[in-house]
Amino acid sequence: MASWANKPASQFPTNHADFVHDVKYDFYGKRLATCSSDQSVRVWDLDDKGEWTVKSGCEWKNAHQGMIWRLAWAHPEFGQVIATCSADRTVKVWEEQEGMRLYTDEATAQNKTTWYPKAQLSDSRKQVADIDFAPRHLGLKLATGSADGNVRIYEAIDIMNLNHWPLQEVFEVGRNAGVTCLCWNRSGFDQPMIVVGTDKGDLLVWRYDDVMRVWVLAAELKGHEHGVNDVDWAPNMGRSYHLIASCGADKTLKVHQLKRVGGTIETGDKYPLTCNDTLGHVWRVEWNVTGTVLATSSDDSAVMLWKMDFKGDWVCVDSVSGQVEGEAAEDAMAMEPS
Repeated sequence: MASWANKPASQFPTNHADFVHDVKYDFYGKRLATCSSDQSVRVWDLDDKGEWTVKSGCEWKNAHQGMIWRLAWAHPEFGQVIATCSADRTVKVWEEQEGMRLYTDEATAQNKTTWYPKAQLSDSRKQVADIDFAPRHLGLKLATGSADGNVRIYEAIDIMNLNHWPLQEVFEVGRNAGVTCLCWNRSGFDQPMIVVGTDKGDLLVWRYDDVMRVWVLAAELKGHEHGVNDVDWAPNMGRSYHLIASCGADKTLKVHQLKRVGGTIETGDKYPLTCNDTLGHVWRVEWNVTGTVLATSSDDSAVMLWKMDFKGDWVCVDSVSGQVEGEAAEDAMAMEPS
């Protein structure tokens, strides 16, 4: 297995005053957004020197009245739009808009942009744990998952008026469970589907029934012994089946297979990944754009890349350490017996 542990990587201080809970790239990978327990959000731009900077108007404090758990970018077709969710039980939608000119010199003049709050969605009775924008062919829709056990789907019917996000559908996952994570199926060849993870360890696939006009439970995947930390639906690049990755508090990674046979959906768990105790607690999973490589991140500062080999087994093909040399040396000294 190759390792990037000693290779230089881009590193910059986030300037957040507390834990950073989520980091998301935009569609083009030229911008990223961070959110934190300090209730602030920052949008970073990659400049010509390869450095990440926060421009004026791209940082806003007190975005929520509680810890901000997740954020999501809308497709750029709908403009520069970000949604955030928080422990304060709300979801907020933000839009970047151009403002005044920063300089009077025409040679250096540029427009100042500012992020404005456009809507606040306050239907949840408990904290909102995750959010995800629908694939663009479904329109500007936003799914939210709450600790009250409900998935709510909002839609900006008029994309020129982002102040108005009517609640379109609500469904309860049941089992006295709260939602911890969710993800849309982004394929344009299927009915709308969402996979939902719960704090009880359930992994449930829901699909929208066009005839009944309701969301119905389509499949139940083999979940985790404890809560589900994250779930991601792989892009489908010509496969006859879908792949869904999940990680749980039981320190396991799983890749689930989902296939439609006739009018039913068959599930498989033939590619389980089990990480040992030395890998730490896995918090995030994410597929690459082709759905062939799975990245995982854990609290031991490691990012691991997994790929299926010729035998059909998922193996770790690379790893990246988030520690810098100084931190690694300090950790080594701390582990020495006194």
